[in-house]
Amino acid sequence: MSVEYCFAQSDVQDSASDSEYSSGYHYLFESDRVYSEHPDSVNYYLEKANDFAVKNNDEDLLSRYHNYKGIFLEEESKFAEALIEYNEALRLAVKLSDSLGIASYLNNIAGIYVTWGQYSDGLSKYLDALSIYNKLNDRDGIATIYNNVGIVYDYQKDYDKALEYYEKALDIYRDLESKEGISNALNNIGLIHYYNKDYVKARDHFIKSLSYDFESNNKSGIAISFGNIGDLHFELNELDAALQYYEKSLALSEQLGNIEGIARVKNQIGKVYQKNNELDKAVALYKESLAISKEMGVVEVILENLQALNDLYAEQHDYQTAYQYLERYHLMQDSIFSLEKQERLNQLQTQYDYEKHLRDIEILRDRSELANMQLEQQKLRNQQQRGILYVVVFMVIIVAYFFVNSARNNRKVHSQNQKLKDKNTEIEAARKELLIAKEAAEEADRLKSSFLANMSHEIRTPMNAILGFSELLADSDIANEDKKEYSAYIKSSGKTLLTLINDIIDLAKIEAGQVNIKIYPTNINLIINELEEYYAELKKGFDKSHIQIISDKTLPDERASILTDPERFRQVMNNLLSNALKFTEEGSITFGYEHQNDNLLFYVKDTGIGIKKKNLSLIFDHFRQIDESNTRKFGGTGLGLTISRNLTEMLGGKIWADSRPGEGSAFYFTLPYNPVKETISDTQASDTKVAPDLQNKIILVAEDEDSNFFLMKTQLRKTGVTLLRAKNGLEAIEIYNVYKEQIDLVLMDIQMPEMNGYDAMKAIKDDNPDMIVVAQTAHAMADEQKEIMDSGFNDYLAKPITKVKFNALLNKYL
Repeated sequence: MSVEYCFAQSDVQDSASDSEYSSGYHYLFESDRVYSEHPDSVNYYLEKANDFAVKNNDEDLLSRYHNYKGIFLEEESKFAEALIEYNEALRLAVKLSDSLGIASYLNNIAGIYVTWGQYSDGLSKYLDALSIYNKLNDRDGIATIYNNVGIVYDYQKDYDKALEYYEKALDIYRDLESKEGISNALNNIGLIHYYNKDYVKARDHFIKSLSYDFESNNKSGIAISFGNIGDLHFELNELDAALQYYEKSLALSEQLGNIEGIARVKNQIGKVYQKNNELDKAVALYKESLAISKEMGVVEVILENLQALNDLYAEQHDYQTAYQYLERYHLMQDSIFSLEKQERLNQLQTQYDYEKHLRDIEILRDRSELANMQLEQQKLRNQQQRGILYVVVFMVIIVAYFFVNSARNNRKVHSQNQKLKDKNTEIEAARKELLIAKEAAEEADRLKSSFLANMSHEIRTPMNAILGFSELLADSDIANEDKKEYSAYIKSSGKTLLTLINDIIDLAKIEAGQVNIKIYPTNINLIINELEEYYAELKKGFDKSHIQIISDKTLPDERASILTDPERFRQVMNNLLSNALKFTEEGSITFGYEHQNDNLLFYVKDTGIGIKKKNLSLIFDHFRQIDESNTRKFGGTGLGLTISRNLTEMLGGKIWADSRPGEGSAFYFTLPYNPVKETISDTQASDTKVAPDLQNKIILVAEDEDSNFFLMKTQLRKTGVTLLRAKNGLEAIEIYNVYKEQIDLVLMDIQMPEMNGYDAMKAIKDDNPDMIVVAQTAHAMADEQKEIMDSGFNDYLAKPITKVKFNALLNKYL
């Protein structure tokens, strides 16, 4: 997996006059501009800037030239050369007292140390840079350091700490609307979810990061995102998909000359070949990657290749070769921590020197006592000299004592001061973190309250119509024409309410990872035609007959059949078209698709109210609506686009939007173009609409709700069937025991008083395993429906039960 660093460049334009910008500084901007498309031209512009700086003795420009050159060298994985350039840029910035430049260059130098596995040195320089950015209140610089400190903790597998810093960086980047910064932070957060095996969140963050990279044409970021998405498919054992993404990442890394990226991707492709048992190819790629990463000094990639080669040779039972690579792995890993060992040695050396000093004092004291004894023996000969020497020795001891005691006290004072300083720093950091957490909690609470208010409105509106018109229908004085009109309103409101409930259930399934994608040959031209006819009629119900509905299909019908899920495709198109119709008052709605290489690009364009640019990145988030006020003109819960985004990604595509306020909106999504020759027809179409002949048939219905039983009875009144009703599971068993020889089928509700449907079904099946027992349930989740089938039911009917579904079931079994 690959993290995304954030480089720092001090603001060139602010430091240059108009005439300078048109000459020396202009060359730096040109080198940055041509990098993505024409990387070979970078050195030309950099050398132009260098020549201008030397000629005019412009040390500020020269400092920035060295930084730019370092960045481009690092992109080419020439880390040692890049470090030389960064250090020269830092030297000049210190000379000029350029605080912003010093912080920027410290950040870039730290990135080299982290790449080499020297985490302590890297973290130290990051914190020095962060201190400067805080003093300058440079929020972009602060976000950059937060992201890169997160990477340090990421490499050391402290994922909670890494996630904390990545999310801090993301919050600031979003405030600054920095697309590159948002992309980097999203990618790195996705990695943390990947390490924690939360693959749904990981994929969501990788896709979001990739969309920002595409938007800003950040090829380096695109290459990293492709590699990470490939790792996700590899972890899910989707090896073909993983290989496709790795090869895309490799092509971009080679185009950019990113040697480190090439080394990483070759390692990743090697893992695919190893898993496919193509071991010779895997070994070759691991060794290529190892050679490249050793030349560059990229410790993380070196370790990955050594580990991979050890595992591969061990699988082949070549334990001697495996052991050699394992030994190299441990030697390399030990070297990462050599600085920590050196620090410990320094501490031991300091302690040793101090203890040696105390021993010297003790020896001096012993020698003094010996001298006194000698002087006593010779006091008659040298009494005066003995006294003088005694005083001198005593003074030396006193001075030495005070010297040692003073040094000890100074160290204690210094240590206490440092602890107080660190504690103050921690308290200030904690205060800022609490403030950020408070703001985040308030925003989450506001979104929740807004969503619940909108949901209450969206549910109560159709429910009001259903209940109101139902009461009117009970009036015996109403004319037949009015009854038909009221019934139509009830049916329409019921469909609206069911659509809302289905959206909520779909979102719950997506969050739980239980959406079943059913891939069939699907003729998209037929669906486009159906949608055009449907919305041509639907617009009349919105009093928008004047709006043109236009479809555009670029493929003939015989080439328009692809492998996809037709219902989910139709659901995405319906969400986009219904939004277009809702927000368009004049003009037209155009929808269709274009064939682009291996993909089909679908679009829905309208001439409606449009969307502000700052809101385009929010409309696909959960429960987000651009207008959340009490006076908003348009209804809805804000779920449709979130569901569409998730479904599109599950179908192998992506979705995005483009819009200008007052000019309309355009929504796009892609699907893989996998053409097939024929489509699958609906084999049940002939059965579902035909009412079955159930003369002399008896059905036992276990249903505790009177309204539900009355609905079934009404739906089946023309079939000639006889219905026996039980209001709970115990009654169902009692009635079954009396009429077991005559009953043809049992419809069993799941949740009932006295005894539930599971236990009642088991009792009936124990008596007669061949009895057909069908569950009727309001449960919509895939695991709940699977539980029903696994428990022994022959089939199930999901509520609401329409007449068409009821007929299909009875035709199937009776």
